[in-house]
Amino acid sequence: MTDIIFPTWLTTKSNPVDADLLLISDSEDGNEMKKITVGSMTADIGDGLIVDGSASTTTTYSSDKINTLNSTQDTAIGLKLTRAGQLRTGNGAWKTIYNDASGNETELTLWAATRVFTSNGATAAPSWEVPTTDIVSLTEDTAWDMDADFLLAYDNSATANRKQKANVYRASSAEVAARTATNKFTTPAQLPVYANWTTSRAWDSTGTQNIAHWLWIAPKRVRIVGVKSLASLGIANSRSDGTYNGTTTSTAISWVLTTTTSISSNSTTSIVVGQTAANNLLEASITVDATNIVLTWTATGSPSNDSILMSWEANT
Repeated sequence: MTDIIFPTWLTTKSNPVDADLLLISDSEDGNEMKKITVGSMTADIGDGLIVDGSASTTTTYSSDKINTLNSTQDTAIGLKLTRAGQLRTGNGAWKTIYNDASGNETELTLWAATRVFTSNGATAAPSWEVPTTDIVSLTEDTAWDMDADFLLAYDNSATANRKQKANVYRASSAEVAARTATNKFTTPAQLPVYANWTTSRAWDSTGTQNIAHWLWIAPKRVRIVGVKSLASLGIANSRSDGTYNGTTTSTAISWVLTTTTSISSNSTTSIVVGQTAANNLLEASITVDATNIVLTWTATGSPSNDSILMSWEANT
């Protein structure tokens, strides 16, 4: 076969189409010179003459060589992804791409708003998930400042996550005084240490009486002074003054039986004692909790007439 030199006056076509012609040496027909179209070039063609632009000569390329050139072209297309400003087109609409276990590109459809792209491990497909907060792996703040630090909270009125200072849940001094808020916490500095008030008990009433002390914790000391009057005499018929420390009760009692006769005694079981006669008593034992002073009243004989008036004070 005679080498063919293309005349230098021929111009180069930069964008050949399938209908353009090429000269080839047909290896299956005694290397007879033949023409083929560009569109007919497949992996099955034989050797072909292609102008080597760098050498200004013709070069015989085998079908394997042409396949290599095609592969090189594919590589060039792939390199488009790594070059600045070069983006592929024609991909699936509204999808993101990751490589699967075989190294193949896989499309993942974008999900609903607010979902986050989440790794499910080094060997698992990623997914779109509802955002979560990983508390366990975070570093613990052991010296936190509720007036400066923030908490993550869901704002139901805004239907969105919000940051909130921790002190938003702390009751103000006014809220503590009003004693109406049920969704706030109080600090030790806001807890009252002393409370006092007055109350009464019907003379013939037995059973339990709860007296709210508003100290939030069980008081350590309670004092109750009880007075029982006889309307007919117009004098203090009975008076008791008792204290309780959470364990022990100590009460001093005095009463007037007539205008000229009085008796006094002590009690370690009852903090309040009212008496109208030697054997007519109404008395109360005491316990306390974080809410109430609890008096348990019992009667001896037939106590009657008026009520026992009491003033009490409690300390934490």
